[in-house]
Amino acid sequence: METKPSILIIEDDPGFLIILDISLSRVGLECSKARSVHEALSYLEKELFDLILLDLYLDPEINEGQGTQIIRWIRERKVSTKIIVYSGYLESLDSSLRQTVFDVISKSESFNVLLSATRKAIGFTPSGGNDG
Repeated sequence: METKPSILIIEDDPGFLIILDISLSRVGLECSKARSVHEALSYLEKELFDLILLDLYLDPEINEGQGTQIIRWIRERKVSTKIIVYSGYLESLDSSLRQTVFDVISKSESFNVLLSATRKAIGFTPSGGNDG
């Protein structure tokens, strides 16, 4: 049996998190979900992922840090996991961090743009379901 590619979705909006999880699971991807920096780092300390989908701006009410902190944490540890930043606040991603991620996509783009970048990042052909 072939192992499904694993993705960590880091998104503080619960509705959007569910949409991403369902949509990516339907095309055969294994998704883990984190709503906070703390939760994301807890996953990353225990598991290796094929890809991270990262909302850059995480709600300060539930977060002690932002998405840029997660990028720095991953790169400091020389983890080769690819990161796609998917956010409505891309202006806060400086050029040095931008160069360390696989792709940067605005939330104003269609879901198909994100799905295409996801497939490209992990070299994935869907096993079934809807393409978006």
